[in-house]
Amino acid sequence: MARLGSHRHRPRPGSRPVRRTAAVLAAALGLGLPLAPTPAAAVPAAPTVSAGELVLPAAARAVPRFTCILNAGTSGFLWVQEGDDRYLWTDYATGTTTALEQRLPVPLQYDIDNGTYLGDVSFAPGHYGDGSDTVALYSEEDAQVTLVRGAGTSGGTTVVPVPEGHTYEGTFGDTVLTGTSNPGAFQLVRADDGEVRGTPVTGLPGGAHDIRVEDGDARSVILRYQTEDGSHWSIVDLATGAAEALPDRPSPQEGWEVTGFRLSPGSVLRLRTGRGKADLFDRADPAAAPRTLETSALSYQAAYGVVGSALLGVEPMSPGDDKYRGQPLFALGSDGSDTALTKVMDPAARQLVQAPDGSVLVAGAAQYVDRGDLDWGVYRVAQGADGSVTRSRLTAVQPMPAQVHGLSLGSGILTTADDSTLYEPHTVIGAYRSTWLTTSGTPSPSRTTVDGLVSGWDGPCDETTPRCIRMFADGTGHHGRRDPTESGLTMLRSNGAADWGPTLDTGDDSPQLADLSGRYAVVDGASSGKQYIGEFATAGSGKVLLKRDRAAAAVWGSTLWSGAASGGKVTATRLPAGTAVESFTTRNGCTPSDLQAVDRFVYWCAGTPGATHTAPACTTVRPSALPPPRTAGSCSGTDTWSSGFPAPSRTAG
Repeated sequence: MARLGSHRHRPRPGSRPVRRTAAVLAAALGLGLPLAPTPAAAVPAAPTVSAGELVLPAAARAVPRFTCILNAGTSGFLWVQEGDDRYLWTDYATGTTTALEQRLPVPLQYDIDNGTYLGDVSFAPGHYGDGSDTVALYSEEDAQVTLVRGAGTSGGTTVVPVPEGHTYEGTFGDTVLTGTSNPGAFQLVRADDGEVRGTPVTGLPGGAHDIRVEDGDARSVILRYQTEDGSHWSIVDLATGAAEALPDRPSPQEGWEVTGFRLSPGSVLRLRTGRGKADLFDRADPAAAPRTLETSALSYQAAYGVVGSALLGVEPMSPGDDKYRGQPLFALGSDGSDTALTKVMDPAARQLVQAPDGSVLVAGAAQYVDRGDLDWGVYRVAQGADGSVTRSRLTAVQPMPAQVHGLSLGSGILTTADDSTLYEPHTVIGAYRSTWLTTSGTPSPSRTTVDGLVSGWDGPCDETTPRCIRMFADGTGHHGRRDPTESGLTMLRSNGAADWGPTLDTGDDSPQLADLSGRYAVVDGASSGKQYIGEFATAGSGKVLLKRDRAAAAVWGSTLWSGAASGGKVTATRLPAGTAVESFTTRNGCTPSDLQAVDRFVYWCAGTPGATHTAPACTTVRPSALPPPRTAGSCSGTDTWSSGFPAPSRTAG
């Protein structure tokens, strides 16, 4: 769902100015400008998978993929989507999507928390064309616009130069609008039979400044400008260049009342947001009294479009209300006295793009779901002969892969924490999912479950720390995370279950799970400097077996490995009694800063964080089976591989 600006046609996000950059498109829909066919639902390229390797696709992100419609033509529409660097054209009749040969410099990015985008895309009205199948390809470097007519049919292409000293203001139908700060210098530029002709825009008041395009189609363009008494609007006839003032002062002394105008094939919409009103003028008879609709049910940030006699309105995403997916699209109709709101789609993106046939294009969900995956797509909304407002799906929009915040793997079960299912970041940031993998041959998924919701308490997740939830698998069908619950408990979940599983209360103010195997756990006190060796019960509360000063420690099955405070000695004890089993000393007596135990191997870190060393747990393991030794020396990450004692074997993933 895009949080865009106040414009209906390709609105510009409030935090980002329109960028007129060089060579927006160098190849496109037309003769001599090749396209590449893509699936009906345009999907970015998948990663290459090697033989014997399994790549599991991420779950669908709870917030749908950001899409933006750049040009709604007569036979199809041009659009872009998050995570993709392609420009896409979708045919209305067949739903076939083709990709332009030219691509964005980088894939389009979207911030789900505030609804802003990052990418070299212009959202100015008409930048890529408007009101027809003519696609405009502007190059600032070459000071020209390439017009591709006929959406890739035999229409061919035409190059229109932008006059020196002028800026490109958009293409409407086959007419290129250029302008300068001088209103008399605005021109309508056309190319016919190899000859370029310019028609000046006339009729704007003297002293008009800060002129910009607010809306347009193949017949007219609406310009907004400033004079001594505030904002005004005029509509320009593209056939003649004549500008005619629009009725922007219903109350002569209230210059603030009118906030904008929008075009549809049969109407001119006047917005009076401060009054909570919208007026629909007959475009064929603008002098006739307008129909007035009540819009006070929507905020000043709502976007509007017109289908027949109905007004469409949709609000932007609302972080304060946890509405990150979008909001309902309403149709506003009037019986002459009251305005009725009818829900058309929920949720929908806040971008309503008028098509030449009078319909409106909008991205939204097939149906509302409180939580879970949304079936997102681009729809055409139109008014039927009976006055009802209907919608039809034009193309599917593939979900955005969820951000994985953490994962664990144990006994053939992969568990992830990601931002799928539900996104309400003040309380919920996603879901835990478990995937059972086959354990013979190349692994493959056999089933997947949603185990419960990821809370904001589960890890320090933000845009700078996406991998923020450290997870553990116990190898017997449970998974846990480093951070405790709100009440300070170390808690496990059963794979496939949404409710809490076994818990352990260490009594520490800031317990952090450091290792987990079977029913045993190592829990560190983040601020106390203490360490707890705990035993989980089958259900309910577990117990603390040992409380001690923090040390390098790891657990595998019922064996606890502990590093001495100095001297490099690592000792194995049997839980729950704590009986000593074996011990070994690291090369050069380096004191481990961290330990891991995996089946018959013990791994240690000494000195420099991240410098990992391995002690082969059985002297029968050949040296070639181990990573190559490092140069012998100090304990700052340059220790050699050393021999240790065998850790008890236990089946685990």
